[in-house]
Amino acid sequence: MAPVIAPRARPVIGGSAKTNQERLPAVADLWHYPFASSVALCGDLTMSSSDWMPSIVPKDDDRFVNPTSSPKKPDLQQVAMAARLEQAIARAYQQRAQERARVDDTARHPSDDRQAAVNSLGQLLHTSTFQQAPDRQRMEDQIWRAFVHAARDGASSVRYEIAEVLPAMQWAVPILIKLTRDPSSGVRCKAARTLGEFEVDRPRITSALAAMLNVPAEENEVIEFALHALRELGIEARAAAHQVRKLLRNHPELHDSALDTLQKIGAPQKP
Repeated sequence: MAPVIAPRARPVIGGSAKTNQERLPAVADLWHYPFASSVALCGDLTMSSSDWMPSIVPKDDDRFVNPTSSPKKPDLQQVAMAARLEQAIARAYQQRAQERARVDDTARHPSDDRQAAVNSLGQLLHTSTFQQAPDRQRMEDQIWRAFVHAARDGASSVRYEIAEVLPAMQWAVPILIKLTRDPSSGVRCKAARTLGEFEVDRPRITSALAAMLNVPAEENEVIEFALHALRELGIEARAAAHQVRKLLRNHPELHDSALDTLQKIGAPQKP
């Protein structure tokens, strides 16, 4: 028959009852700990063969505890790696949010609307209201920033409209030069045509148009527009003669147009 523990029995923990009372809570209180295991917390619960009273024998780790032991120092390399990981995750979320915002903006504002907005800004620059405005410089700066942003638009129709409406002003030259390298051949053609009508910064415009003449695998139509723009510039575009002469050798189908351009810019057929 299994032994019966008397209600008056008290736990003995490797010493006197008084010592046990100071070191450990009552056995009944142990069941209030997480996972409710007095064995795991305090040691092995055994029965004494002499008086059948419960005796809790502390483990070696419980007997010899170093109260002055210092906590383990954190690994600085792991901490730095975790910080970098958090930063990378934050950047990824931010980039994702920006991409989602661009998609939402495109959905709310189709390319037709953006193209119309660019056209309206271009027309505003030619109105007397703009020309006589007391804060004209501030308005012009705002329009310039809008055009710079629109020149990076994903729709080629918007970029084409930029090349169409930009006025012949100094600040418009860098935008048009960037559009001469646009992925769309139609935008490149229009940018070259517009640059040929400018009377400002012509040396810089000449260099940009000359760079368009010998781009690998460039379409002949684009080269024709660049040649036309050089002819519009006249003798001020003479610095492009070397690139035009290359067309005589590399593009026989453009021979007549290249020869005509050399004549208009005042350069001989042979150097």
